[in-house]
Amino acid sequence: MNDIGRLAQCIKNTLKMNIEPVGVHLFATGAALPAGIQAHEPETALKSYCQGLARAARGEILFGGSKKMGCVLGTSVLGLEADPEPLLDDSALEKYGVGLFATEEASRQSVDRAPKYGAGSHQAVLMGPLGKMPVPAELVILEVDPEQTMWVLYAANHDRGGPQMLPQSGGVAGGCADVTTFVLGRNEVNVTFLGLGCRMKSAIPSSRLLVGIPMVRLEALCTALEGLKGPMNKLAGAPRREAG
Repeated sequence: MNDIGRLAQCIKNTLKMNIEPVGVHLFATGAALPAGIQAHEPETALKSYCQGLARAARGEILFGGSKKMGCVLGTSVLGLEADPEPLLDDSALEKYGVGLFATEEASRQSVDRAPKYGAGSHQAVLMGPLGKMPVPAELVILEVDPEQTMWVLYAANHDRGGPQMLPQSGGVAGGCADVTTFVLGRNEVNVTFLGLGCRMKSAIPSSRLLVGIPMVRLEALCTALEGLKGPMNKLAGAPRREAG
């Protein structure tokens, strides 16, 4: 087993995951694409980048540019659109129109202030099970429940302590901004509670969140998770209330 396979297995075993940690790689505009990578393009366009993450967690390897990623807010945030401004404007109007925000300005503030890559900075994205990625992943995204999320955040903060800010885009760009663009831009772990569009298009279960981890921090995070097995076992043996 190579190092990436070992890290993927560490994440799965320590968190007791029954789906895969997802690796993500963004291809810069103008960069040469690996031979054969287009074989991973889905025949039918995805509904969204978040749906791609959910499918990758269940074993698929998926590749595509803006036309294959569905959600135009996601493709704009990820830098896959040459002219994202009209698409971002439409997204703000849509979220206000369905009643997520009291005013159009509130909706626009959330969309405008979500962290984004520059227009046209990327040509495509690849996502798949971390241990099976055909190119090195730049970050890892986990679909996890709140308790698993808690352990990841303990592990991310194991050596330094202190508060974790966990910035959110206000429920407008969970998978793309909160746990991809922010994570890669800051080299920080972050979590997203997702949003209405994210959940409707991805069909991620209501009990799950997404956590983003930059690859440069994955080894240390796995070591910390291994060190947390004592507290994990303690919680596993504690009495629980029945879910309401």
